[in-house]
Amino acid sequence: MRKVYGFSMRSMASGGAFHVAYYHATQQGLSGEAHELAFAYFGGSSGLLRYDNLKSAVKKILRRSPRGKRRSD
Repeated sequence: MRKVYGFSMRSMASGGAFHVAYYHATQQGLSGEAHELAFAYFGGSSGLLRYDNLKSAVKKILRRSPRGKRRSD
């Protein structure tokens, strides 16, 4: 059994949803490719984006940072 990481985007205008899964939670995959696929699915980007629960992506980026996490919020 393999662990998968999911990316979901919901259109606030239409209520439609886009989902894609990856075997690796990389910044390139989740931040770049997944957004491009979702925007293509919805036919373009909207004027407003609202992000929810990016905790896992932020943790992974901070672990790679040479400075590390400076403080807890």
